[in-house]
Amino acid sequence: MINLAYLFGPAFGERHNGIFERATELNVRVFSFQTDYLKASIDDAIALARPDACIVESDFITDHKLRPEDIPVPVVVCDLKEDQRRLGFTGILYDRESVARKVIDALETLNLPNYAFVGYHRPEEWSRIRENVFREAMAEKGRAAHVFSFTQRKRLPDYFHALEKWLLALPVPCGIFAVNDEIGEYVLTAANRLGIPVPDSLAVIGVDNDSDRCNNTIPPLASIPPDSRHSGRLAVDFALKLIENPSKNLKPATYGAGVLITRGSLRRFHHRDSAAAKALDFIQLNAANPKLDLDAVVRTMGLPTSTARVRFKKYTGHTIFDEIENQRFLLACSLLRNRKLPIGSIHEKCGYGCSRALRNVFLKRTGGTPSAWRAQHS
Repeated sequence: MINLAYLFGPAFGERHNGIFERATELNVRVFSFQTDYLKASIDDAIALARPDACIVESDFITDHKLRPEDIPVPVVVCDLKEDQRRLGFTGILYDRESVARKVIDALETLNLPNYAFVGYHRPEEWSRIRENVFREAMAEKGRAAHVFSFTQRKRLPDYFHALEKWLLALPVPCGIFAVNDEIGEYVLTAANRLGIPVPDSLAVIGVDNDSDRCNNTIPPLASIPPDSRHSGRLAVDFALKLIENPSKNLKPATYGAGVLITRGSLRRFHHRDSAAAKALDFIQLNAANPKLDLDAVVRTMGLPTSTARVRFKKYTGHTIFDEIENQRFLLACSLLRNRKLPIGSIHEKCGYGCSRALRNVFLKRTGGTPSAWRAQHS
């Protein structure tokens, strides 16, 4: 039986799943080492697994300053970097153009009059690649390409100030391609500060599907992840090719983007599920009512509870309870901007049973108190 060793960090769950899925299909044994947890090294993996080949994340190669001659068996580098290719490594690459095309395709299904791209706050090559794909796609369709990008390094506050100014001048409604989820978060934060409604005036899609970040924006950020599971399957196939012919300098394999995860920053422009849309409107109108709960929302949908839950989550990307909490938080933020309202009375106006509940929500979502949020945003 062929043995493979896989060294991975904490952020590669889907790739890990794809590796084991493909290995099982091919009757290949995989020994995995979570490097951050076990403090594992290449030497540890070789000694314990005695592998015929290794699958290693590119960051591990970089962090340990490894060269091909440091590893006594064929090695597949996941998300291979250009400097690693120059050293003689090979492996699998993320096709950064494919995710750009998927975002553009998703935005164009909205049939909006305007589309825009927001690049990274530093002049990174991967941001430039995605910007070029966007520009080319708009040119092919005879559309104006509204682009916000920095060609020089700028301080983040300068970037954010310029972003707000650009958003105010942007024609709406507009679909925005945020180069990654970090920038998607900045766009949504700026829109909230400026009072630009999302998704009614702006539809925003990020890239990478950093779920913690995406679910903590207001509204939650739609995003397209890399197809990490497929990348894991590719890595196993690539390792077997290297075992068969280790002297052959194989051209890196590429994998693309996964499936769009629809969340609140996009939902109202998408195909409407009438029952789910009715529930969304009901929640928005009644968020301040402390008696608003799952049963009340389900009754408005006219469906069995289990069906209502599934339909709502498929439409929005999150649960009915999450939507109630999101709307109450948005309402609380809106009320906090009014400095004439005492903070101690705001919980009563946005559906929270007590001021402590409101405080706990802000601590969880923002890391600070309602008074700290008011000081920063009003």
